[in-house]
Amino acid sequence: MCKFCSSDRVISVSAKCSDLSTVEFGNKEHNGYLPDDLGIGGGDYVEFDLCLNCGRVQGEWPLPESGIERRATPRLPTLVDDRHQGMIQDLSARMTDSDGTDFLGCAEILLQDEDPQTVMVGIRYLLEDPMTRNAGFQMIEWIRDWTHFQQVRRQLMPTLRQIDEDEDAEEDDY
Repeated sequence: MCKFCSSDRVISVSAKCSDLSTVEFGNKEHNGYLPDDLGIGGGDYVEFDLCLNCGRVQGEWPLPESGIERRATPRLPTLVDDRHQGMIQDLSARMTDSDGTDFLGCAEILLQDEDPQTVMVGIRYLLEDPMTRNAGFQMIEWIRDWTHFQQVRRQLMPTLRQIDEDEDAEEDDY
């Protein structure tokens, strides 16, 4: 019986997908075994009950935040104030125009004022987006000999730890 409309027109669906499922949420895509925290089965199988009267999937809703939601939601807030807004816009334009590959152009933008806070905000901005993350890591490598490197590195540690945790969680899904 349907939990929503009390109809008895409820079918059970079970489909074996093995490791061939694709789940998209926001800017993240998961390919492989079906995650088991979505309320529609998990692992090798897609499983759910569907009411043919009201069209609703049966189950206990809402669900807690799923793994793919956690990875798709930006959890690394960039501390951008008015002073850094122009630099972020320049970085964004440079990365968009170059398909995320103009590392030298990014370095020029970040280091033009030699300000550690500006460099940290810019690198954090690059690290937050998976499409520009390589540029962020490259910037860290390039400033290793810079006078203010240790200060910037300390400020970036929470962001780098969060990226490691997210990548570990993503590996656990496979």
